[in-house]
Amino acid sequence: FKGLLMGLFFLSVGMGIDLRALLAQPVWIPLSVAGLFALKGLIVTVLLRVFGLSWGRASEGGLLLGQGGEFAFIVIGLALSFELIARPVGQFMLIVVGVSMLIAPLVARLGQGLGDAIDRRMPPARLPEDVALGALDGHVIIAGYGRVGQMVGQMLAEQGVRFVAIEHDAKTVALHRKAGAALIFGDASRPELLRKLHIERARAVVLTMDHTAAATHAVQGIRRIEPRMYIIARSRDEKHALLLREAGASIVVPETLE
Repeated sequence: FKGLLMGLFFLSVGMGIDLRALLAQPVWIPLSVAGLFALKGLIVTVLLRVFGLSWGRASEGGLLLGQGGEFAFIVIGLALSFELIARPVGQFMLIVVGVSMLIAPLVARLGQGLGDAIDRRMPPARLPEDVALGALDGHVIIAGYGRVGQMVGQMLAEQGVRFVAIEHDAKTVALHRKAGAALIFGDASRPELLRKLHIERARAVVLTMDHTAAATHAVQGIRRIEPRMYIIARSRDEKHALLLREAGASIVVPETLE
């Protein structure tokens, strides 16, 4: 239902855009889209840097969030209906927002590469959380601390193997931290987080998340900084398993055999 409603929304928005305005402004529209990304990207980058992200990840976030949002369609549409702005101006703004959203995936991919390059040139400083983790060596990194991740953590603890888990759900992190688990909030594909967990000294990485794209991105992120790391990944089905192997996973375990 969510997909159908989103499709209906964007279809109705697209029907309200006059494409002749795009042909009439072949120079100003691309320049305006670039200006929108530059202005929003700069503001978001500075804010993310102020709130503690590295310059690389802040730049990636700025480009990721630099496009116009779907709420702009509603605001501009209302402004046009109440004749608060001229129709040519409104059509121009709608096209700029629409084009910025259209190219957002490409800009996000460029932002990830740019962020990695910046972090390689300007390595992020040691974060305060490193002290709480203590000396990490010969440990296992678990990405995803849901049902399967907790089972793997319990098994490792029983065998006397130290582990550190990464989880993207803040509630799960808060809950298990109270119980004394070594749990870090974040994205397992982010290079600065993996370096903070001293992935270069880890025995292996176990990916237990059930989200297909997240697991694939995590494998790719690990391989970028540690090409020889031993990666054990959970897959949903055979298609997902093939994607994980192609991304660089050492062993893929289907859900039915987990």
